[in-house]
Amino acid sequence: MTRHYISELGYGDRIVEVPDVGLGYIEFRLMISKKSEFTDLLPRIDETLREMWDDGTIDRMEARYRPD
Repeated sequence: MTRHYISELGYGDRIVEVPDVGLGYIEFRLMISKKSEFTDLLPRIDETLREMWDDGTIDRMEARYRPD
């Protein structure tokens, strides 16, 4: 996804990509404050992500943006 946004924002000529240095898997955490007006959406977010894992959507997204 980073490559996509670098290109979209026009920074392609200012950023150099180094070869894979083996950083491996990076975990992502969605952080929403307990005081947020969006806390009521958390069950829907959880269910949507679960469905995306189950139907292969997340695997397809990862494959699309994974370096060759």
